[in-house]
Amino acid sequence: MALIVKEYKGFSLIEMMIALFILAFSLLGFLGVMANTIDSNLQNELRNAAIGLSSQTAETILSQSFNNLAADNCSLTPYDDTNNCIGETFEMYPNPEVTVRGFTATYIVNWTIADINANLKEIQISINYTYRGQGLAHNTVIYKHRSL
Repeated sequence: MALIVKEYKGFSLIEMMIALFILAFSLLGFLGVMANTIDSNLQNELRNAAIGLSSQTAETILSQSFNNLAADNCSLTPYDDTNNCIGETFEMYPNPEVTVRGFTATYIVNWTIADINANLKEIQISINYTYRGQGLAHNTVIYKHRSL
């Protein structure tokens, strides 16, 4: 009895189309994940820049003498010597326009100084910015004691 052996060489057209469909579907899912990851990374970089501005503003305010800190609402806008709060010392403060991934992001930096008692002041720093039409904020509260 003779044995008939069929040899298949290569893939059929239907097998190739199914394999390409599975590959294309997988790549589309991967691209969606990558786009979401890039978006999250950009949002994190913007938040990190806001935290850095908050820290730099806090350091600048804390470096001033206790008696020079008047109870007031201040802002870094405009960032020049016409600003009534910071005046000619505006260059001591961080620039609220920060370059993130090749574009300039504008932050609104505000702070409020309140007298807690004769020896203690509370400073609330608020950094506001916009990402994809959504308003975001980073808030910090620091204290300055007369002896520091």
